Amino acid sequence: MEKRTFLFVFIIAGLVAACGEPNYQIVINNPVDVIRKDEPVVILRDSLVALMGEISVDQVILVTDADGKAVASQCDDLDGDGTWDELFFVCDLGANQSVSFDLGVVNKSEFPSFTARAHAQLKYSETRNNVFIPINEHTRPADHVAQSTPYLYQFEGPGWENDVVAFRTYFDSRNGKDIYGKLTKRMVLDSVGLPGTNYHNLAEWGMDVLKVGQTLGAGSLAMQVEDSLYRLGPTREAHFRLVANGPVRSIIELIYDGWKVAGEEYKLEGSY
Repeated sequence: MEKRTFLFVFIIAGLVAACGEPNYQIVINNPVDVIRKDEPVVILRDSLVALMGEISVDQVILVTDADGKAVASQCDDLDGDGTWDELFFVCDLGANQSVSFDLGVVNKSEFPSFTARAHAQLKYSETRNNVFIPINEHTRPADHVAQSTPYLYQFEGPGWENDVVAFRTYFDSRNGKDIYGKLTKRMVLDSVGLPGTNYHNLAEWGMDVLKVGQTLGAGSLAMQVEDSLYRLGPTREAHFRLVANGPVRSIIELIYDGWKVAGEEYKLEGSY
């Protein structure tokens, strides 16, 4: 198993910016002799509030680098209560290097837009008319049949991607996980699986590169009981929630209730 070395993050007392508003500086230290690219940095809201004071529901944190340039970041509401819980961004670090960033509180309306490097979605066609609408939360119909057409979901379920690769999971009794190889850094899932397209053939963006079939695919769930392996199959209920959606981190949550394994019944909750 790969040994993971953590970053050290130090928050320095407030500094007064040119506009008169206080900023706070963080220093991120890489303690190992290894170059680290796109390292994730997570700072809890509670830690920021304890240092910076109350942050309203209409405010987020703006991260800027040593040159004053805004860094792609996001404030994510992980539990869905309407208040964001974590500040997230990524940074590059040289071997044994320390890098500083400034943090400032801004209104959501003033927050800049960034080029997306992460994206997630579930698109749904309630009337099965080949028009798919993005939804943030959804419970799969109990009578949904795998591979029934016209499709209920664009590319048959939720998908998530970064600027290198994309994934999808079948939101039906198969519950397989698939991989799309990408030839572009832009986000492509919005256009994948639409009528008249075939993701099994090479397109300018890439293609489906994994033949899942009856296998577990790219990390599908299964449980071993003695010498038998039970893959996640039909469940009484399946629920989807879009937790976070870019620009640098996307998260989906899947909950399966009523998974029957060797005479027992289980509930699974997972995020991707």
